[in-house]
Amino acid sequence: MDGRILVERAQLIAQQHQVTYSVPIDTITLVKEISDIKQSYTQYGGARPFGVSILFIGVDDEKPVLFATEPTGIFFEYKAAALGEGADAVKELLYKEYSDSMSMEDAIKMCIRALKKVLGKDFDARRIDGAYVDIKEKNYQLIDKKKFRV
Repeated sequence: MDGRILVERAQLIAQQHQVTYSVPIDTITLVKEISDIKQSYTQYGGARPFGVSILFIGVDDEKPVLFATEPTGIFFEYKAAALGEGADAVKELLYKEYSDSMSMEDAIKMCIRALKKVLGKDFDARRIDGAYVDIKEKNYQLIDKKKFRV
């Protein structure tokens, strides 16, 4: 529920920015807005803090950006990241295998290996949906499960 509330708020902020300034909002600006909201809920008695971390992905100035926000309102920028259960094992794999020069196909295969490592026997390709940001096309593309034999 917390995640849905914050995502809907992020969508509203992005829409208001687009209408007001006629340009899309920068990812970092949106991240700061949501982080400010999350942080403010940690300060007031009787207000329950948001208990969710969120990954924000975008393209700013023709370059991809990735931010992770924490429930406390702090945020970090990453080249690759993982959140939630099993994140430490995934981060270890990302640290060892990620490279700025890797192709999108190699990056997707690396992510699939990470999921298989973390989920083990519970890995079920039918439960996985994914997408990536295509910088040239300036949109997101769904991952073709058949191409990667997920």
